[in-house]
Amino acid sequence: TSTSKELSKGRKKRQPPEGQASEETVAKFVLLKSQPLHEAGRTCVEMHAQQPVAASGGGGGKVVLFECEGGGQTSFEGHTAQVNRVRLHPSKPLLVSCGADATSRVWRTDGALLHTLSGHAADVTDVSLHATGDFYVSASADKSWNLNDIERGTCVLAVKGADEGYACADFHPDGLILGTGTGAVVRVWDVKSQANAATFAGHAGAVRCLAFSENGYYLATGGADASVKLWDLRKLKNFHTLSLDGEAAAVAFDYSGQFLLVGGDALSVFESKSWARVNSFGAAATGVSFGAAAKSIAAAGADGVLKLYGTD
Repeated sequence: TSTSKELSKGRKKRQPPEGQASEETVAKFVLLKSQPLHEAGRTCVEMHAQQPVAASGGGGGKVVLFECEGGGQTSFEGHTAQVNRVRLHPSKPLLVSCGADATSRVWRTDGALLHTLSGHAADVTDVSLHATGDFYVSASADKSWNLNDIERGTCVLAVKGADEGYACADFHPDGLILGTGTGAVVRVWDVKSQANAATFAGHAGAVRCLAFSENGYYLATGGADASVKLWDLRKLKNFHTLSLDGEAAAVAFDYSGQFLLVGGDALSVFESKSWARVNSFGAAATGVSFGAAAKSIAAAGADGVLKLYGTD
């Protein structure tokens, strides 16, 4: 809790990264590079918070670390089925992944497998790093979420008994609460007490993805009902809804909280004041991520291709 207070204090004083991309710059983003990396199937991606690298996972169980400028690749072999999520550690050379083989894994970024955690009985659908960088949550279709120690490679807490399996999960920037999607319902958990702190019902279809804004005030949730809903965590209510042409597959805020990236039948960027669309790209996306200072975007689709967007 003292740690969470420090995280909250730092978050409220935090300035946008140096060189933060403006709305005008993001509006000019174009496709810079397409790189086939995976077998066909749902592909996930995350860019590093500071470095020009992107991690992706997809069909066939392969995880790839891609150097966005040089084009070099490091492959991570271990998962035996679809990789559902990859997360890059912001300050250590570590990567966490999870997949349909019911495992989550911790890797060094040189490709070495450090830990395999087999604490779930079905697909591990999502992983999310705690703000301290010491723990991560794994969420599963087996109706449970686990809190895991990254260094030790052990499960320190298992929370079971949900009505349905979890489709997605994300830690709040302060580390005190966890957002999850089960069926059409979004639940926010107090991690310390494992109590259900809030429940958001509003989607007319299954919740596919969610993300907290880095300022800690908003939660974005995307569903099979072709919408992204924005929730105010202070008032605990839905204050805006984005209508899409198809289901929402992935959502991500940039570090400054000024932009929201949405992947689905198309890839779109929205600004977080009036939630107007800033830019849109025709390519479908199942995984989306901002690069450092929102100067670049990575997206990946069901074709297993990584696409990088930015300015020439």
